[in-house]
Amino acid sequence: MENPQLLRDIGGGAGEETLRVLQLMIDQDIRWMPGRQRGRPVDVLMTMPLRICLGRKVEVEEVEEVKEVEAAPHPSGNSLTQAIAGVQLFPNPASDYLKARFEAVASPLKISVFSLSGQELLRREYEADEGLFETEIGLSGLPSGPYLLILEQAGQRFPQQFIRE
Repeated sequence: MENPQLLRDIGGGAGEETLRVLQLMIDQDIRWMPGRQRGRPVDVLMTMPLRICLGRKVEVEEVEEVKEVEAAPHPSGNSLTQAIAGVQLFPNPASDYLKARFEAVASPLKISVFSLSGQELLRREYEADEGLFETEIGLSGLPSGPYLLILEQAGQRFPQQFIRE
């Protein structure tokens, strides 16, 4: 992610907080799945709606960003985009549980759930084998709202968004 910009600010410090959280993601080197064209990573311009909760009223703020993709090598010799592939989160929106399914490489794997303010709410660690990996994550302790799930393997992070109903 590079150069996040607000398209609309609802005021009350919400715009500054949104940019702070996005900068925190950049500083923590949280990587997004790259856009691909003809099998190659490409820069992507994205408009991302964010829900800002102020008491009971919900406002929507949009953030525009351009992300630059770097295909870092994986220790196995495969490219980064081959380390974790075909990520599926379901059901999304989720109620009591969320299933994650993807193709993994044989190495330690960490799955974390973050609030949009950047607070880590849940962490699970696994020893993944190469091939299809599937797990179920209990959400009963989380309030309704949007979350960021980060798959971390081989020193790289793969963020995925989901909603808890």
